[in-house]
Amino acid sequence: MGGMRFLSNLSQRDELLAAVLHHYCDGRLLEALQQFREGFQICGANKVLIALRTVFIEDTTPIEAEDIYRAFGVSSLSVEGSNRRQMEARTIGFWRDWLQTVEGGERPLSLGDVLQFATGLQKIPVGGFPSPPTLNVLHPEDGHAQFPTANTCAFVLRLPIFRQYDKFQEAMENGISWGATFGLG
Repeated sequence: MGGMRFLSNLSQRDELLAAVLHHYCDGRLLEALQQFREGFQICGANKVLIALRTVFIEDTTPIEAEDIYRAFGVSSLSVEGSNRRQMEARTIGFWRDWLQTVEGGERPLSLGDVLQFATGLQKIPVGGFPSPPTLNVLHPEDGHAQFPTANTCAFVLRLPIFRQYDKFQEAMENGISWGATFGLG
């Protein structure tokens, strides 16, 4: 390796250390890694590994509001034209607008926080959810709810109904941020 030389200053020591690390980490394993790579190329497995890269390497693409909105299907809506249906439509509209506001960084929460509250996961899985997440609306006549609730086992998020967007926004942010401390008291 050629490591037997006199060191006259600290920068030479750093150079020697870098050479030793390069030899042990790269030099000794280089031939084995090349054979491994050639073996994958011969049988065509390298194309499969490249296609499955996101499974083996952490996906760093940020979550978008549209991804969360599309992931959650509305479980059931009331009869079209009814007052309940109008409240549900308004609440779902508030939900979509609020997700976009959170994505813009204008709110104290992140989209990862929202997803974690609803599903227990910080990111949408590469292969999708085992069962599709659903969105429910909590009607006042079913028992007034001031905050969103979630079932992370069944991937169900329940949204409270408010007439004003700012009240909905406040309820969502308080419920999600307080939900992070659930079970710690």
